[in-house]
Amino acid sequence: GIEWKIMMDAFEEAKKEISKTQYLVVRYENLVKSPIEIFKEVIKFIDLPYSKIFEKRIKRYNLKNMNYKWKKDLTPYQRKILNEVLKTHLEKYGYL
Repeated sequence: GIEWKIMMDAFEEAKKEISKTQYLVVRYENLVKSPIEIFKEVIKFIDLPYSKIFEKRIKRYNLKNMNYKWKKDLTPYQRKILNEVLKTHLEKYGYL
């Protein structure tokens, strides 16, 4: 969780240095939920032609959202501390 917070801060700083037309935000949750739709968006963003062959290859992978693991692997006390430390970021990115 702390690493996620550091990375999100780094992404925010990097975004200040480049045009909005030069990056695309892809949320992990959306990718695992709808990989075909997300990859279509990415391919369009990078201005490449979409291919049914590519789509078939994407469908070979069974993506699973693993965001539940922190709840399973941490004690209630650890989860409480993590939520407190990450609260502003969780709110900012729509997780609370």
